[in-house]
Amino acid sequence: MDHLTCCKGSSWVFERDLGRAEGFEYLMGKCSGCGTPWMSVFCVASGITGYEAVTPGDVETIQSIKDGPELQGFMRQWGDKNL
Repeated sequence: MDHLTCCKGSSWVFERDLGRAEGFEYLMGKCSGCGTPWMSVFCVASGITGYEAVTPGDVETIQSIKDGPELQGFMRQWGDKNL
């Protein structure tokens, strides 16, 4: 989706750069209005960007993983499941 759907008129607030996996770049953030977590996803090949909702369980997992190969592997799996 190309915009947040939780709060009309709210914006996305950056929290963490999660890097690139399988041709997508991932940035973790949240809604400025209600704090709902959202992933900003950019497709390197097509240039299309959008936002995807993130479950509390995935947020917890992402926060527990340091930058590097383990995070890249998780983001690859997350993308396969959610995009």
